[in-house]
Amino acid sequence: MNMNFKEIIALAQDVIDKCGFLYSPNNLYEPIDYAMRMGGKRLRPSLLLLAADMYGAPLQDVKDVAIAVELYHNFTLLHDDLMDQSLVRRGKTTVYRKWNSNTAVLSGDAMFALSVKQLVSAHVANKDRVLEVFSRVALEVCEGQQLDMDFEQRDMVLMEEYKEMIRLKTAVLLVGALEMGAFCGNAPAEDVELLQAIGTHLGYAFQMQDDLLDVYGNFDKFGKRQGQDIVDRKKTYMLLKAAEMLPEKDGRALSDMYSSHVLSDDVRVERIMGLYDKLNLRSVVESDIDSCLVQILPQVDKLHASAEGKTALSEFITSMRHREV
Repeated sequence: MNMNFKEIIALAQDVIDKCGFLYSPNNLYEPIDYAMRMGGKRLRPSLLLLAADMYGAPLQDVKDVAIAVELYHNFTLLHDDLMDQSLVRRGKTTVYRKWNSNTAVLSGDAMFALSVKQLVSAHVANKDRVLEVFSRVALEVCEGQQLDMDFEQRDMVLMEEYKEMIRLKTAVLLVGALEMGAFCGNAPAEDVELLQAIGTHLGYAFQMQDDLLDVYGNFDKFGKRQGQDIVDRKKTYMLLKAAEMLPEKDGRALSDMYSSHVLSDDVRVERIMGLYDKLNLRSVVESDIDSCLVQILPQVDKLHASAEGKTALSEFITSMRHREV
């Protein structure tokens, strides 16, 4: 019997909560345990377990793969925070700030190794395909991160460039989670292709929502300061959408202000958020997110999975629109 999406999320949370990483040497593993207990949406292991459940895979066997995916995701966050010099993650001090930069690098490396170890030890169907997906995703995420860093040095990027960066940095891990879960359940090849498309568009919607929350999110819920992406000069959907809506001259002025090293961070954030408000950008982007999610749902109906499983996936996708973290 398939689980509903809330039961899947609860299971993913329980699986991660029961993991312990306090081994020796303590200075290597304590930061890992800290990072894994900082909270988070557990979106990726949830999608993996949901896909596996849709096709009848024994979830007890799939748990190791779900843990591997969440370990890998949090490894990328340790290194992202160091590269971005972020002070806060999920409302808590980042690992490199709580310990030091060397610890963030080494503990992150150990998390990657642990994720591979979890995959190798998993007793699931099509493990060779699962490992193949994981290795592809791990490399593509690095490619996306490099593009993100490259874009910080440019005054503006095209929307197509942004979408490719997001596909690599954010969407491919959601796609990979769905693919790995489907392979564990021996899903037909046509369903794996559909899940790839579903995961890609879910990734776009997820990142658009993330970019929106950076500007309009509540710190106590979202866990980082308002306008941090503006401070970091990240090229976000908010910025590119605003530039599209403005006359060319005003769009160039926005780009110059966004990239400015003369204005203080506080002034840049205040002025750019004020411009976003004048454009009613929040409503515009919320509408774009809704449109993106609505396009995904017909693809779910095409899957050769149980009706209960497809309902769970549809409800999971719809719930993403209302997330605040």
